[in-house]
Amino acid sequence: MGQTDTVSPRRVLVERATRLISGGYLLTLMLLATMVITGRLQLTLFAWGCLIVPAVGFAHNVWTLARARRATDPLHRDTFFKEGALGVVVTLIYLGSTLYTWAVAPAAFTGW
Repeated sequence: MGQTDTVSPRRVLVERATRLISGGYLLTLMLLATMVITGRLQLTLFAWGCLIVPAVGFAHNVWTLARARRATDPLHRDTFFKEGALGVVVTLIYLGSTLYTWAVAPAAFTGW
């Protein structure tokens, strides 16, 4: 008999949560860019750098979790899943520290 290959509900939840968080973050970046273009907000180059890094991190995590979904070898699937899940946590920590710094010292992010 062939072995059935199923995906655990936890993995599906992590994949969907990662996609939801990254999509929401990209929407937030687009809104910030719109505010900058219309002149309602001025951001420093430092601020843009701090805001782009999590977007890259989330994109990498979505890619890695998609690779975990497509992997045929269970060992590779587990490795990709752990890497993607850990990457989500690290990216969220970085994003949280950036937002905290922005709340404490807003002058570092706005104005020139």
